[in-house]
Amino acid sequence: FGGKIPVYKPVALSEEFLEKDQQPDNKEFLLEWANGTGPTSFTPGWGEWRGYTDGAGLEGQLGDVFNGESDLDTAIQNAADHANSVLERYYP
Repeated sequence: FGGKIPVYKPVALSEEFLEKDQQPDNKEFLLEWANGTGPTSFTPGWGEWRGYTDGAGLEGQLGDVFNGESDLDTAIQNAADHANSVLERYYP
């Protein structure tokens, strides 16, 4: 399965996926951990802080660095500030 957890529960609980005779020896932990995630592993606001919606987040900042419009240190600080402001709305 290449390190991915099957989305179809019967497959995720199957002996073929759990491979109890192979390493890692506790794939059940992954299933328990996955119960704490949302519908996907993405956090609320993920697309916004990544900058997919408006280019203001990480994607936009990296684009500016790649295009010679900003230095990396500034871009990292801007991306962190933007991401934190987005996440503060979802996790006050």
